[in-house]
Amino acid sequence: MILNLLVRGAGLTLNVHGLKVRGLALDPHCHGRRRGERWAAGFATQRELFEWVATSRLFDARRVAPTDRVLGRGAQRREMYQSFLEHARARAGSGAPPAGITQDDALRFFGRDAEHAALLRASRVKQHARETFAGRRIEEWTGMHGLPVKWVMDAARRKLEREAAAAHSSLTGVPAMPADGKSALSRYEPFAMCAWEVALSEMSVDEVRSLVLEVKGEMERTGEFEALWEKERERKASKQKVAQE
Repeated sequence: MILNLLVRGAGLTLNVHGLKVRGLALDPHCHGRRRGERWAAGFATQRELFEWVATSRLFDARRVAPTDRVLGRGAQRREMYQSFLEHARARAGSGAPPAGITQDDALRFFGRDAEHAALLRASRVKQHARETFAGRRIEEWTGMHGLPVKWVMDAARRKLEREAAAAHSSLTGVPAMPADGKSALSRYEPFAMCAWEVALSEMSVDEVRSLVLEVKGEMERTGEFEALWEKERERKASKQKVAQE
């Protein structure tokens, strides 16, 4: 708990699952790793331990133990943690605060800066998709409600994925996405990106609206709505038949 208090100032978190920043694991084994010879040798007193902790570049007494912090019930029951906060407050007025370590410093040290930048981009892409391709927007643009809205959205996604795959293949000769439609970031849920989300990230709201209306028009011309309604009626009839048996 004390060490996590230190790393929080750099925008990091430390727990039994390791050292992380925004869901990205910097060092999954950090929590259980031996922290140098001094740590391995042990400490005779709490004060000796606290003095050692205070030598860290992450230690800033003013930030670690501000006088206006209200502790939760769990923290109040931890005597050693309470003692550390008192020790930090006693040091708060002595000397200038250390230069400290930033989140960027930690990312570079662990070689995760490029990966972190990719995750931030994925987050922006997904946020853009949520804002520009929301169901309420589709309802407003098409005048539809319920299942037809879902059908239009599904068709628009498929269209975007086909176009993205075709454009990528024409340039590189390889598929744009794996078979499951997820990017290489799929192991970092919920940061996994689909091809249609990436395509949307390059489109304005007006362009998305034009796409949706184009897809709706195509579905009307080809009779796809009627076919989908027929499938829906068949599905309901089959479900009702099973329930009666």
